[in-house]
Amino acid sequence: IPSDIRGWVKYASFENNNGNTDLARKIFEDAIESHAVDAVEMLWSYYIDFESNIGSIDNVRDLYKRSIEESNKLSLWKGWILLEVEVADNIDRAREIFGEAELKMENKRDRRKLREFRVVFEQKFGDDASIEEAKSRLPIIAEDGTYIFPEESQDSTSRLIEAADLWEEQME
Repeated sequence: IPSDIRGWVKYASFENNNGNTDLARKIFEDAIESHAVDAVEMLWSYYIDFESNIGSIDNVRDLYKRSIEESNKLSLWKGWILLEVEVADNIDRAREIFGEAELKMENKRDRRKLREFRVVFEQKFGDDASIEEAKSRLPIIAEDGTYIFPEESQDSTSRLIEAADLWEEQME
């Protein structure tokens, strides 16, 4: 099984250009399922582009979901969000995907970038209220360079107050 994605992509393109769209899809699927391809994220990207060019929005959605399950990359989330708003004209679904991405984003830097992207997104597609809401969710950078998200600072304050109350009770 070849590990170089160029061969897989060229083979799929060849079959598609000869009218064998289903075979081209099978080639992409085989490449992904082989788990031997070096740059699997790039392979997903080619496969998504392939389906986008064919105009199969449902297949593109499915590919975004599957690729995110495998790698949870910010670029994939952004692509899916833009698909929903620019191709499917579904701003509400795009916003739902932002929420899903937030829940699955473990890396704070990526979560910050997602929220920054949300601000840009709302500036382009939203209204004043949605822009302000997106801006209010941006993290601040602490003196030590860590990101503090609005919901974390509230949680930290609450935990600190609870700990102080518990300490006070124990002292009595």
